[in-house]
Amino acid sequence: MSKVEPDETANRLDLARLSTTVLSGVGPGRAALLENLGVFSIRDLLTLRPRRLDEAPSRLPIAALRGLVVDGPIRDETSGGGHGKPVDPSRSLSIYRIAGIVVSMRMFRQGGRRSTLRVAVKDESGQMDALFFNQPWLRDLFSVGDEVELLGSLVNTKNGPALLTPRVARPDRSLPEPGALEPIYSLTEGVGQEYLRGLIHAALDRYGPDLQDCLSDDQLAALGFPKLSEAVQNLHKPASQLTYGEALSRLAFEGLLKLSAELHKRRLSRQSGRALRVSVPGFEDDNSAAVRALEQLFPFPFTGAQKRVIGELLADMASQVPMGRLIQGDVGSGKTAVALCASIAVVKSGAQVAFMAPTEVLAEQHFGGQRELLRKEGIDCCLLTGSIPAATRRKLLAGVLAGRPMVVFGTHALFSKDVAFGALGLCVIDEQHRFGVGQRERLAQVGSSVGVIPDAHVLHMTATPIPRSLALVLHGDLDFAVIDEKPVGRGTVRTRWVRGAERRKIRGLLEERLDAGERAFWVLPRIDSTEAERGGRGVVEVFDWLKDGPLARFGIELVHGRLQPEERRARFARFTAGESQLLIGTTVIEVGVDVPEATIIVIEDAERFGLAQLHQLRGRIGRGQGGDPWCLLLGQKSGEERFRLLESTQDGFVIAEADLEKRGMGDLAGVRQSGENLEGLHQLDMRLFDQATRLVQSDAQLCQELLARPSQDG
Repeated sequence: MSKVEPDETANRLDLARLSTTVLSGVGPGRAALLENLGVFSIRDLLTLRPRRLDEAPSRLPIAALRGLVVDGPIRDETSGGGHGKPVDPSRSLSIYRIAGIVVSMRMFRQGGRRSTLRVAVKDESGQMDALFFNQPWLRDLFSVGDEVELLGSLVNTKNGPALLTPRVARPDRSLPEPGALEPIYSLTEGVGQEYLRGLIHAALDRYGPDLQDCLSDDQLAALGFPKLSEAVQNLHKPASQLTYGEALSRLAFEGLLKLSAELHKRRLSRQSGRALRVSVPGFEDDNSAAVRALEQLFPFPFTGAQKRVIGELLADMASQVPMGRLIQGDVGSGKTAVALCASIAVVKSGAQVAFMAPTEVLAEQHFGGQRELLRKEGIDCCLLTGSIPAATRRKLLAGVLAGRPMVVFGTHALFSKDVAFGALGLCVIDEQHRFGVGQRERLAQVGSSVGVIPDAHVLHMTATPIPRSLALVLHGDLDFAVIDEKPVGRGTVRTRWVRGAERRKIRGLLEERLDAGERAFWVLPRIDSTEAERGGRGVVEVFDWLKDGPLARFGIELVHGRLQPEERRARFARFTAGESQLLIGTTVIEVGVDVPEATIIVIEDAERFGLAQLHQLRGRIGRGQGGDPWCLLLGQKSGEERFRLLESTQDGFVIAEADLEKRGMGDLAGVRQSGENLEGLHQLDMRLFDQATRLVQSDAQLCQELLARPSQDG
């Protein structure tokens, strides 16, 4: 954002467009660093939410600190912070205060600009080190014999607990009094805690009173909120925990207002669009009969949940308002059949369908598995992936551009610049959690640039909503449908965290199962040991280990991303046909492998997978009748929380909510799918959100004012 000079004659200073470069000491370089924190303007700086609130401690004797057991990382003080385990900046570390005499100093250099200054401080009870990384100039701050006071967090070192980059009392800068409350902010490289705190205080003093509310006094009184200018004072200079909490709620509501306006705009925009009116020929006025007619095309009966959701999709697409819907159903619940019914209805209505999968394996599975059913109905389909030969690709693209009614299965290759749909009526996005937000939005817009249909219906499908998708559903940007039944005969997968001596029993269990005609998966996060950070093995090593053992007689296949697509397809085909019974692979098998006889999956180094991935992987088994499906997790204690959750539930919603809490919700109206929210929100508060939504929907002027506010993405 370019620097904006304040208009001295204006009655209202627009702090949302006022650059941070108006503050002393902030040039273009520092302003660019602040943008990494979501601070693009003075308003952003004033409303920056602290990560936590610390209460300054009283002074303790060093012996009391050395007696503590620090639950933190072990640092090598000679590493300069570059090779030891890093401190997790999101973890709230307790802070401690000591005072004593400097007894020694030592500087370690590791080449380049990396260095560690170790200052030993002694009081009457003992001695402790203070560590300062990559700040060699601080050596001039200390002299042996100086009396010093330090305030910082503890970290483990080889010599016991030490203070990590503590604050130092100086003649011109005292430490906070015991009991004083200090906000602690998230940082970025080049922006320190004291610098950022000073910058915020300078902005408060100069511009705090100019911070304008978008809510009237009556609205604030009805909500029980203080003015925004008062809230930011209590946020950055809190008098108590109570006033700090009230300020956090006020700032959260400010973020929810902006979010509500963005989502309200999106919904209104979708409702004003013009999409194809879709119906099943012969059943235009009878949805139930249409669902029954579609069911007859499949070789298996639909569950009640599938019938209900298909009916909802047909009702959505019967309108010219473009559908925007997310289907959530656990792995194996029949989401693909539901999407195929919607696709058939669209093609029979004279339009095209883009059916997108995140991997070539899954796109090929969809194409190969549904091609015969579609052709029996006289529906053309094709496969468009990155490995399609150029001549074949050109021929396919010509048919797509001509608008011939068909289903186009594909991967991200559907985003290529040379792909243009002539009559796109529906976008199906399978396993949507595997795509970036920008990719999904781009696909939804593919048909509007060249086609005769202005807008496409959009159907997202997932077994485990990513945090952003779950939050969007909660906030009403997408309509939502749940497939909460599994087809008859699907097994209940039991999950177990296997460790210690139990690991030695796995090969025997596999031999027993394979001997009974069942099939199994063995999954690892890497191809070979060269990719391991600290030891460990990959699928190549496991394959070499098992191929010479008793399991070899059952046939073992190895699949991973380095194989040529043709060879990978051949190996999958042998496993699917039963020519081999054990498939060893990386996460290329996460989706798209549907083998009813598979009853066992072993996931090694399971702590390296996220909740959603583990839930998807175990969904590869228990898809047929009979057997006793088991998911065996081999992992370190660092993954225990995830493992215990998976042992206790198969509910995709429970897993998604845990993932939301663990990973963060990302930017709900923006493009980040997870992590710390940069829109002023911390946790979902549905009561506050409902209030914000009602205000935005009932006050058009407020909505426009919020939308006019510059966004953080520039």
